[in-house]
Amino acid sequence: MLKLTKELNAAITAEASFADIRKHSQFIAQTTVLPELEELRAFLDQPSKSRYRRAVEFVKSLPELVTNFYQMDPLSASGQVLMKLAEILANIHEDQGEKKQVKKKSGYYYLLKIQDQV
Repeated sequence: MLKLTKELNAAITAEASFADIRKHSQFIAQTTVLPELEELRAFLDQPSKSRYRRAVEFVKSLPELVTNFYQMDPLSASGQVLMKLAEILANIHEDQGEKKQVKKKSGYYYLLKIQDQV
């Protein structure tokens, strides 16, 4: 946001009228803010991996996990199941964390919140 202020201040001269200032600020808003805002909205609206896909991943690993119960002692096989569940949970957490990071980095997230409330 400071970058935009700097850009707007550079466009404003001592002789600039209110209409000129308004025109420059609208230009900056339409050419800089709006495209970045739409890009942020598109990223945040992307669905993260669905529960269905995660369930399919787990089901695909079931044959290996079930075989482990026959080939290994029950404690080791249970550990394998817990490791697979931990992997799935870690992936879910990663997806959520990535979106949080993008929100934090973006100076426009608050504008999306305001826009959604209006």
